Amino acid sequence: MKGFYSPGETLQLRRPWFRQGTDPEIERWVRNGATLNGFGGVNEWMTGGAGTVMGSVRPDPKAGAFKEIIEREYLRAGPDQRGRDLLLDFLSRRKVSLLDEDGPRETSEAYGLAFRILRVLPDFHFGHEHFTEFELGGWGSGAEKFSGYMDPRVHIFDCMLSGSRRNFMALLLHEIGHSFEKLIHARDLENLHGLISVTKARFAFDYLHGIESRRAYQGTPEEFIAENYLNYVAGGSMFAEFVASLEGTERKAWDEITGVYRHYFGGMAYF
Repeated sequence: MKGFYSPGETLQLRRPWFRQGTDPEIERWVRNGATLNGFGGVNEWMTGGAGTVMGSVRPDPKAGAFKEIIEREYLRAGPDQRGRDLLLDFLSRRKVSLLDEDGPRETSEAYGLAFRILRVLPDFHFGHEHFTEFELGGWGSGAEKFSGYMDPRVHIFDCMLSGSRRNFMALLLHEIGHSFEKLIHARDLENLHGLISVTKARFAFDYLHGIESRRAYQGTPEEFIAENYLNYVAGGSMFAEFVASLEGTERKAWDEITGVYRHYFGGMAYF
């Protein structure tokens, strides 16, 4: 079995996100990718049937404390032509088009960060008929919120390109996980669906709306497979320890589930 270290930046997904005592409203702003405006207030993204839109814009006495977290957690703004060039070259060599005409205009750390994460994935996870386009910026349909997969396109929306690195990294791998499902042969996929249906234990990282929401999100086979693509790549030893902690039927099922992932990663495991 080949081993590979998880992308360095993704190691922060294994750590607690917020310090004890963080104001719940500020935490919600960070989770939702809210931003500061020029009037001492907060612009908050709202999601619903119409998609993700900019919500309330208001002065807020908590803006100063929010700014401190933004400076620590959010993607950095500013031009990064080298990061874009590296990502463009990486994707083009793997027959994936980079679509970014609509953004990110101001926040461009996303390019280099995406490159450093994607380069640890197997080459055959790119350029197959179900993953030929990667879009940074712009918006998806009303049914989607922060990111989406519309075969053959992996798409990260504008609101995540000006938000936290944690959400960006997790959603990037989650959406590629949807294209990964298309690589699994029909018989293996049927077996995987059966294993998913008998398991109760769920591994999850703390991002977006929290660990419990990410566990609940794995309620369908499609979302389970996508979320555990993220877990397999970024979880490393922490994910392996989760599986090792299980017993009986759960342990047997999860050993088989991770075996399917390992097979379709070409025998590669992450640490």
